[in-house]
Amino acid sequence: IASKNTLPILSDICCRVGGNMIQMIASDGDVEISATVPLQVMEGDGAFCVPAQQLQASVQHLPELPVVIVADTENLPDAYFRLKHKSGTVKFRIDNATEYPDMPGIGEPMADIHIKAQQLREALRRSGWCTATDNLRPQMTGVSVQVALGGMTVVGSDGNTMVMSFYPDCGTAKEVDAGVILPRKVVNLLQNSLPGIGEVHLMWGRQHALVEADGFRMRFRLYDSKYPNFRKVIPTDCPIHAT
Repeated sequence: IASKNTLPILSDICCRVGGNMIQMIASDGDVEISATVPLQVMEGDGAFCVPAQQLQASVQHLPELPVVIVADTENLPDAYFRLKHKSGTVKFRIDNATEYPDMPGIGEPMADIHIKAQQLREALRRSGWCTATDNLRPQMTGVSVQVALGGMTVVGSDGNTMVMSFYPDCGTAKEVDAGVILPRKVVNLLQNSLPGIGEVHLMWGRQHALVEADGFRMRFRLYDSKYPNFRKVIPTDCPIHAT
């Protein structure tokens, strides 16, 4: 969630309750993250938006004990959210979830990748440190992910240093050398948010991309530019090899 938003509703966390699950969504307009967790008991379903700062301040010091969430969504705009726990009750206003913007879908996917979460986090850690900081070349500030040669290639470069990782047999593409650029913000969020175990599903279309893992989902807008052809700078006949 950005500190300043063009849409005031983006300062909220959107909560959707149904099927004995609660989904919590946060977005800055370019990146959308959602987490889904099961509920022990549920009475009724619906959706509402909660001020993010108030919610975070209320839960960050709570003990690891069950909490009860009560949301009166039928009396908007004079509705309230109550968070009941052993130490007391927190109450604050809620907003109408119908005003919360939904990020567009990816459309027909151009590539489809399944990779272990630990491998993806390691690939982003390796390549993310050497990306450019010059915003005049936004495509170089991100990490390139390409599906080609029977696997996935992850590359980061600032024009002077380049790190490339290759993972075989983890992706399929509808186009030759299908690629996407993960923005720096997305790279940092994935490293901090992805689970340590399990599998990650990454796919993208023309303008948006989707990352899914166990209980975690991220959608984000893609750069309207292409990553340089990094394979041209890799020597193919170098006589020196180090192990």
